[in-house]
Amino acid sequence: MEKKTAEAYDAALHYVKHYLLPEFRPTVFLTDFEAALRIELIRHFPTSAAHGCWFHINQTVLSKMKKLGFLNLIITNESSLKTFKLIMVIPLLPAQQIEELFIYA
Repeated sequence: MEKKTAEAYDAALHYVKHYLLPEFRPTVFLTDFEAALRIELIRHFPTSAAHGCWFHINQTVLSKMKKLGFLNLIITNESSLKTFKLIMVIPLLPAQQIEELFIYA
């Protein structure tokens, strides 16, 4: 898509829902973290859930680490690399195990 606006997603999803796949009743959408897309998915498919994907959250974390100037530290310091890897797996854990990850790491 050229435009990633709520209006553009609304038009695209309306077309899909009404003309291409009128019987489509998804339960889950896996997306990047683009707010306009997630809002429109839930608006068009209110019984569905929109979840962000692990790849995109990790891509965002890595980008932020680079922007803050921590990339060299991660590359050169074993303890920092281990912590970075722990951060990357947080989304895969059940909520009750997140604290344990850092206590026993």
